[in-house]
Amino acid sequence: AGNKYLASAIAKYDELTKLLTGNVAKYQDSKGDADLNVKLMEGALFNMGVAYSMRSNEPEPALRAYKEKAIEIFESLGTRYPKSEFAPLAINQVGTLWTVLDNPDKAKNALEQLQQRYPESPEAKNALFLLGKSLLELGRRQQAVRIFKDMFTGEGAYSDAQLLTAGNELLAAGERDIALEA
Repeated sequence: AGNKYLASAIAKYDELTKLLTGNVAKYQDSKGDADLNVKLMEGALFNMGVAYSMRSNEPEPALRAYKEKAIEIFESLGTRYPKSEFAPLAINQVGTLWTVLDNPDKAKNALEQLQQRYPESPEAKNALFLLGKSLLELGRRQQAVRIFKDMFTGEGAYSDAQLLTAGNELLAAGERDIALEA
């Protein structure tokens, strides 16, 4: 049932983005209207990406295609609207989706881009932890441990629970000296 609603949402967001891409003069009478239309476009793109990423109960090739479409939309949002409030969230989603699609190298690239472009965003400050946690959940423990090690050499605003999780995984991997820093 959820996919039915997601498909409908995707269609509506797509319709909205097409309206806001064409001749928008009829939808705006002032600079304020133009600014609101940009905000609408940013929100529509972000939410359309989220809807694609949430598709489930599909055969594997379709699921992969939906996640890749979400990545395409999120990357487009980050490129077209780099100052958008949704841009750091979108790039963070790109990293998460590449992790889910079992491509940790592309995930790490996306999260490094997030940290370079939006270093003060909460998403950037938590990027390494989230990547490490996702890798753990996918059973890629060695890669997760490498990421958790990086948490202690860079900057980040990690919670006590995040540091404890990273420290425990490093300790279990025999990285005692780094784990004790946690």
